[in-house]
Amino acid sequence: MKLSVMIPVYNEADTIEETLARVRRVELDKEIIVVDDCSDDGTRELLEKESGIKLVRHERNMGKGMAIRTALRHAIGDVVIIQDADLEYDPQDFHLMLGPIERGEADVVYGSRFLGRRPKMRPANYAANRILAAAPRDPKPEQSLHSSCRSPQPLTTPSHGHTLSLTIEQFLRS
Repeated sequence: MKLSVMIPVYNEADTIEETLARVRRVELDKEIIVVDDCSDDGTRELLEKESGIKLVRHERNMGKGMAIRTALRHAIGDVVIIQDADLEYDPQDFHLMLGPIERGEADVVYGSRFLGRRPKMRPANYAANRILAAAPRDPKPEQSLHSSCRSPQPLTTPSHGHTLSLTIEQFLRS
């Protein structure tokens, strides 16, 4: 199974090299797709020196969602993973996330930075994430997508609608 690791990037000069090093250390058959969303802090220049990545550049800042959609157009893997460039997610967790897919137990797996251990993030970001996670939720029940479906079934989540739209987009591509 080939993995496409998509890394949307905007002004991540302080962390992008370490992020790429950590992704490279994960022992999986993978491609690394980096979409630079018009960084102006030196990130673009650092990425241009990197080998072994597919680098795609936006000529104007279009946001993380569009950077992910751009990366999807370049992905050739059987499975895609979105890796943020700010080191909040540990690429060594790729193996855990791929397990249910490899065993045929799931078509889609969503990670959580809050399960198992406290994520490495600034205290203010951690507090904001925890507050948002406790916010009132949409009362509609969640439904899932199955590969045997010809049309997408409704799928809702409280705070990650962009992730769900990408799941549906990826599902429709298959």
